Amino acid sequence: MSKLLEIMVNILSFELILALLCLFFCAIVQGYSGFGGGLMIVPIMALLFGPVTGIALVAIPFFFGMLVIIPRAIGHVNWREVIPLAFISSIAIIIGQIFLLSADPKNLKIAMGIFIVSFAILFLRNWTYSGQRNFITRGLVGAAAGGITGTFGIP
Repeated sequence: MSKLLEIMVNILSFELILALLCLFFCAIVQGYSGFGGGLMIVPIMALLFGPVTGIALVAIPFFFGMLVIIPRAIGHVNWREVIPLAFISSIAIIIGQIFLLSADPKNLKIAMGIFIVSFAILFLRNWTYSGQRNFITRGLVGAAAGGITGTFGIP
């Protein structure tokens, strides 16, 4: 038993305990609202562990959550809208991840903060896109979503 206690003491740190508490509260927000957990936890994890490690730590529970959501949502998908968006987004994610790995972490934290504050303002103002939906808009949304996901790790 003392060996297990010694391992736990070596693993647990203030940053890890703080991250676990933040993950718990962000999961509650995500569960009640359906979104926003990633917007909250990614910057916190990036500040605690650096952008690359923080995003990697957030990606793990995100993918497990997708395993629960995808089977239920698959029947409600409008494939005509989703396929181009997903294809372009998957390419933009790779480009964003290359940028994430090569950029200065200090600049990424600043850019992440600007992005999150900007979108928080849009959400608070209840802004919605009311323009035409076509292949070009799907492509732009896919590129933006993929780039943001790849660069800032915000799902």
